[in-house]
Amino acid sequence: MKLSRCRSCEEPIIWVITTNGKRMPIDAQPVVAPRGFRINETLLDEAQMGFNDDDLKPGKELLATFTAEPAKDERLYQSHFASCPDHGDWRKA
Repeated sequence: MKLSRCRSCEEPIIWVITTNGKRMPIDAQPVVAPRGFRINETLLDEAQMGFNDDDLKPGKELLATFTAEPAKDERLYQSHFASCPDHGDWRKA
């Protein structure tokens, strides 16, 4: 899996495509949480193959799906928009 770094805080992130077809950074390490994103790592690897992060495009399959009902002890990826200490600098007005 190809990791990037947040341009603000330098934490490792992964760029994914959401169910709305939008690119979104997620924290590189999944955590046990009451809600978050599931990703298909195989599809993500295929989507990233041969591309830069700026070129990541939605594929035929969904790469990240939100859930508020994880399985017990399921590790989910969190939006880096929520965890970045500099998230306010990146919000659209």
